[in-house]
Amino acid sequence: MVTTTEQAHHDEINLSRLLRRLEKSVTEESWDTPSDSTQATWLKSEENLQKVKFAKKLLRNVEASQGSSDKNSEIRKSLNRMETFLKSVNERTKPPTQRPKPILPTLPVPVEPSQPEPSSPDQDTELPSESPETDNLLGSPADPIPIAPGPSLVSSMPTLIPPSMPSAASKSTAIATGTLQHSNALQEELSNQLAQMSAQLRRNAIHFSESLAKDAAVLEGAKEKLESNYDVMTKNKDRLKEHSSKSSSTTWLVVSSIVLVTVLFAIMVFLIRFT
Repeated sequence: MVTTTEQAHHDEINLSRLLRRLEKSVTEESWDTPSDSTQATWLKSEENLQKVKFAKKLLRNVEASQGSSDKNSEIRKSLNRMETFLKSVNERTKPPTQRPKPILPTLPVPVEPSQPEPSSPDQDTELPSESPETDNLLGSPADPIPIAPGPSLVSSMPTLIPPSMPSAASKSTAIATGTLQHSNALQEELSNQLAQMSAQLRRNAIHFSESLAKDAAVLEGAKEKLESNYDVMTKNKDRLKEHSSKSSSTTWLVVSSIVLVTVLFAIMVFLIRFT
């Protein structure tokens, strides 16, 4: 449970940092670029869309641990707005897909080899003795029927292979290779940033634990001082109470003495005057 709580706390910190970066990237960068840098803008929008997806994943982790709140709802609305804006930029700057030229029109027409002449029957062979009419109407069944050899399939097969690939296919391959390399570099950069963030969070946790230990020691010393001061103040309170009682009794004694002396003086003056 502690591990899950710490992970949710780390996800919340990472989400706030990533949200600030996305807002800064969306608001400060210029997305209306000239036509010669549309591919760079498209790659930038792809990178920010990947960051938005990762931020949504962190938000789901935080909501699964802490539950939904107004703050999380505002974050989700902000991410949805940024995702909509980035998708519109991505669709606007996406490079057009170039279909390669058809190969069939570029193939050469196969040339049929020259047909050899059929071999004539041997004139020295004696024909069977038949009537001239039969010789003119029927052929000898023993004569071979000449068959014209067809075009060689094997000789025409190599002509089906094009001598070179079209330039459009090489361009599309280069674009796909560049996109793949950029995606790999982006993933590697994100993984490095996550590793740095996890190391920084680990150092912060260690620093916070050490600071809490020091603060606990300081609070313990302050508690002991307060307890000792409380004991001293309690003793002084008892002493002050005794002193106040003694001083009040002494004050009443002095006042009563003064009053008594004054009364006696008045009585003496009265007696002396009337006697």
